[in-house]
Amino acid sequence: MAQLQIAQISRPRPRRVLVVGGLARLQPQYRDCAGDVRVDVENANSQRLRHSIGSADAVLVVVPNVSHAAVDRVRRQARRFGVPVARAASAGVGEVSRLIQELAYR
Repeated sequence: MAQLQIAQISRPRPRRVLVVGGLARLQPQYRDCAGDVRVDVENANSQRLRHSIGSADAVLVVVPNVSHAAVDRVRRQARRFGVPVARAASAGVGEVSRLIQELAYR
């Protein structure tokens, strides 16, 4: 008797995008616009930032809300972990959500 093998259909796991900077009042909108993508928002001066970068699938830096030195620190850490980094020129929900989607589905 032949056994029927059923292929498991696995859904791709939601990706995790770390947003560094951004506006605190817009954090819920950043998360809502992402769909299945897990979005974590960190302050550029956070003590957990290095760990957060290491466990992210991608990093989005909101440049107007982060110092040049912080952007460089984030880029260096992300490079060490092999995590792609994108920069948003605006903290607006439209641009941030578009970039989150691009990073998540590359």
